[in-house]
Amino acid sequence: MSLTEFLKWASALHVSTGKAALPTNFFARVGSAQTFPSSSTFPLHFDTLDYDNGGFFNAGSHQYNPKIAGVYSFALQLGVSLPADTGGAVRSVLFLNGNGGTLLGVTPYISLEAGKVAVIPPLVLNAQMNGDTDYMQAYIQFNAYPGTDMELDNATYTTYFQGFRAK
Repeated sequence: MSLTEFLKWASALHVSTGKAALPTNFFARVGSAQTFPSSSTFPLHFDTLDYDNGGFFNAGSHQYNPKIAGVYSFALQLGVSLPADTGGAVRSVLFLNGNGGTLLGVTPYISLEAGKVAVIPPLVLNAQMNGDTDYMQAYIQFNAYPGTDMELDNATYTTYFQGFRAK
């Protein structure tokens, strides 16, 4: 069983009972490099959607807007790289209803070495979604010294955003 098949199977299980849940899950990842300027908070663009059972992930806005109310579990992992002459710090952020909505989770800033690729540990959380207007969106916050750009690593499964209905 491939990693994608396993994640699809595992996210379709109800967390507390282990029984099949309504198929409301998704797995999106960065398939092409994205560059971000220093001292910024930017929404991530997930251009590869491995699966979207329920059809609630909007590939244009990069938001997950489920139409079934409930508690949803989310995971966000970042893979980043810096130019050879730059150090910096990065963290991942999940907002309910965008960067003017509710900050639900943030990882601590992780220091990055110049010229290296780093994988930021996953940010995992649960959120109550109203099944109507609520949406989850993934962001990146980045600070470099000196102020230069940072690039997301687009290797398979390095930068991903996934979620499923837990109950």
